[in-house]
Amino acid sequence: MPNSSLPIIDISLSEGSQDAQKKKIAADIDNAARQYGFFYLTGYQIPEHLIAECFQAATKFFDLPTDEKNKIAIENSQCHRGWYAIGGEVLDPVHQQEGDIKEGLKIGNDLPLTHPLVTNGTPLHGPNQWPEISSETMPAMDSTLWKKTMLTTYDYFCETGLEVMRYFAMALNLETDYFDHWLTRPDSEPMATLSPIRYPALNQAETALSAGAHTDFGCLTLLAQDNNEGLEIAIPDGTWLSVPPIENTLIVNIGDMLAFWSGGKYRSTLHKVNNRSGRTRQSLAFFYDPAYNTPLINLTDGLSNSSETANETKTALDHLLQKIGDSFSYQKNR
Repeated sequence: MPNSSLPIIDISLSEGSQDAQKKKIAADIDNAARQYGFFYLTGYQIPEHLIAECFQAATKFFDLPTDEKNKIAIENSQCHRGWYAIGGEVLDPVHQQEGDIKEGLKIGNDLPLTHPLVTNGTPLHGPNQWPEISSETMPAMDSTLWKKTMLTTYDYFCETGLEVMRYFAMALNLETDYFDHWLTRPDSEPMATLSPIRYPALNQAETALSAGAHTDFGCLTLLAQDNNEGLEIAIPDGTWLSVPPIENTLIVNIGDMLAFWSGGKYRSTLHKVNNRSGRTRQSLAFFYDPAYNTPLINLTDGLSNSSETANETKTALDHLLQKIGDSFSYQKNR
């Protein structure tokens, strides 16, 4: 097992006093979120075979010719869904104007064109773009199976995200279901996104990064990694800490929104990807974000929000639109 300073938190419950176990899990999550903003998660209910199948499906898509992938280019979507090419996302424009050395997919809450949020023109809401797969373009997998794999994975990640957010509610001395209203149907339509990502191997002489240093935009990120290292996080002493893959774990990290809600108590930690493994690296990032009208306010007593942005940003949608507009060049041309 690779060495890491990050805690590994098990959310499975054994026999005995479940209340006591839940309080211990909430306390462990609270400590990790304060110190690092990142931790390993185990004991979740996502089947490992499903994560493996999702990786395989993503690989088959990324292996397609560019003209096939371009059929679902993110530029063609009105709600930021689909494929983006290498350099399509620029997470650190100050140091890497040419963009990240990665390609990825954005798969979100698949709303029909008739949904009220879509007909009202609410940004970031609408249908996904799905690839048209044939036996010629993607052997051993058809469009129906590919779509089912992605949507099933999406649903499982939603369930795990909600479970973790309930522990955060406990840690913040809120009712356990405090965040449910903004994160679950039928009360709301959360803006969660499943994002398979592929990072080509970088030449050792290159100075570019696979993903520039950034904080995540939303509430909570759940990340499945393949067997290749590359993820690094900034820790308080000013150095970078490697976060290697550990079998049967996910990485959880705090996004900007949860940092707002906690009044700066939890860290939305700067991180980057530096794939010097000599091999192609893949990950599955799940951005668990709330309904568009969720207010970004300090939910804690006696703490001031240290972020000026929190004073300017009123809702989850406001913040996501700002961040996506800053990091995807195609958005600037709309």
